[in-house]
Amino acid sequence: MGVRKNFAYNLVLTFFNFLFPLITYPYVTRVLGVENIGICNFVDNLINYALILSTLGISVYGVREIARQGNDREKCAEVFSSLFSINCILSAAVIVILCVLTFCVPFFFPYKSYLLVGVGKIIFNLFLIEWFFQGIQEFKFITLRSVGVRFLYVVAVLLLVRDKSDTLMYFALMCATTAVGGVLDWIYAGKFVRFSFSSIRLGVYFIPVLVFGVYSVLTAMYTSFNTVYLGLVSNDTQVGYFGVATKLHTVLMAVFTAFTTVMVPRVSYLLKQGEMSHLQNITDRIFSALCAVAIPLVIYCLFFAEDIVFLIAGDGYQGAVPAFRIIVFLLLVIAVEQIVISQFLLSSDSNKGVIIVCSVGAVVGLGVNLLLTSHIGAIGSAVSWGLSELAVLIAGLVLVKKNIGITLDFKQLLVELAKSLVYVASLALLFTAMENNWLRLGIGTAVVGIEFILLNMLFIRNGLLVELCGSIIDKLRRA
Repeated sequence: MGVRKNFAYNLVLTFFNFLFPLITYPYVTRVLGVENIGICNFVDNLINYALILSTLGISVYGVREIARQGNDREKCAEVFSSLFSINCILSAAVIVILCVLTFCVPFFFPYKSYLLVGVGKIIFNLFLIEWFFQGIQEFKFITLRSVGVRFLYVVAVLLLVRDKSDTLMYFALMCATTAVGGVLDWIYAGKFVRFSFSSIRLGVYFIPVLVFGVYSVLTAMYTSFNTVYLGLVSNDTQVGYFGVATKLHTVLMAVFTAFTTVMVPRVSYLLKQGEMSHLQNITDRIFSALCAVAIPLVIYCLFFAEDIVFLIAGDGYQGAVPAFRIIVFLLLVIAVEQIVISQFLLSSDSNKGVIIVCSVGAVVGLGVNLLLTSHIGAIGSAVSWGLSELAVLIAGLVLVKKNIGITLDFKQLLVELAKSLVYVASLALLFTAMENNWLRLGIGTAVVGIEFILLNMLFIRNGLLVELCGSIIDKLRRA
């Protein structure tokens, strides 16, 4: 029953994480304009990068260590107090560096007010101890807290952000979600654990936090670093274009991540038992289903990129369309990465392998950024992100085949690409026959949806998708 409840809470949280941005983002992009959105995206990504340095591997390592303690409250207090203390030390160091940049480097002078607000986000992030609640499996609290805080954020944005002069207010509200969440986390955590100076064991926990942190820092080098570097070598308008493109990807990926979470079973047990044939069979089915979902979604976004950008961001964001068309291919790449890296490589306890693939991504991302971003702005950042994720996936596939013996059946990819010709033909015909953008978007969405159902559920049945849809329908009937 506990597993089912946690699964239900995860679905609720995923739904609202998808819904809330669809309410606020189209509003703020129209009210603030591309340049101000670019300022917020640049500073927020810079602060988020600082947060990665201030937390290192605590968000991952903390979940594992808290979960291992079970009902041992004394040991749990030791882990909690030690990790919180490490976070305090790292955060203090990061805040000092950020303040030096803010007051001593001329480039950052125009962003001074935003950066000082961002310092507050770093401070309150100390108390945002979601890793602790994940470790003790308090998913109900995580869901209720997250949905409640995000709801208040949506209301505040709609009430307080009225024109371009409210850009700093918008950024402050973004940071306020961390502050409110942190306060609620700290109050509720008192039911389970207490911070104790006598329980602190820095020497025991710092090295593991550092090791896990290397993974986070390297990953950030080809994800959040793109926006920071773009802001350093380009302008706020280009950052705004890239921010819109990545936001659209994030919204779509939220649904995709929920999809892969539902489909992908735990593989640790199968790996330990050596049931490789069973694991290979699961991999083949998952890969086929991912391709069946991702490829038509990519094709749909490529055709309707301009309409989607206008629908979400409004007029003045046409420069985001080329970057969005590049980034949309990452829907398939990152979805497969979630299996190859997060499920297989991490489950095999191959820390060295994870560091290798992240290093490959960091090197490719940094190299392409240096070559392209200063010349072609948001498009260069999009290419950098795309190539780095592709490099990570290729390196991960090589290591998974070498260490575990699992491979992807690329014949399934060819089958889905052949089926995708149906989507391409119908959308191309629709674009030729119809000029009205909104009518074309509505009809195109319906056509792709119907074709997806016919192709995967009736004509060329995809076993895993049929089972998943059947399971969902069965649960709805029982409800």
